[in-house]
Amino acid sequence: MESRAKLLGHAIHPIMIVFPLGLLSTAVIFDVIYLLRGNPTFATVAYYMIAAGIIGGFAAAIFGAIDWLAIPSGTRAKSVGVYHAVGNVFGLRSRRRLARRRAGRTARRRRRRRRASRRAEFLNRRKRAQSRASLIPN
Repeated sequence: MESRAKLLGHAIHPIMIVFPLGLLSTAVIFDVIYLLRGNPTFATVAYYMIAAGIIGGFAAAIFGAIDWLAIPSGTRAKSVGVYHAVGNVFGLRSRRRLARRRAGRTARRRRRRRRASRRAEFLNRRKRAQSRASLIPN
């Protein structure tokens, strides 16, 4: 079967799927690095990679749908295409949900750290002021 959506004689859908695969799999690697090191920059990079992967996945899905519409009804290829599309939609949705949950968790951790550092700074200033006050004779 020949593709309907072509660019310079090449099918577009197989070309487009490389980007979401690369972005989403690299995001997993950045997630693991974030979990091991605790540096929130890795979580942020992974979040944006997931966003770009989802956008790329939807772009590839458009060209996949164009090709799918060209497949004759009642064939095995048509049903395999349906399973392929449904599996990808569920996969992208679950990855997006995970990214949103993690982004909220990262923001909460940052707020907690900021609060803890402010409190520690306040306590240190207070302690220094008390030690200075104890040095001043009455």
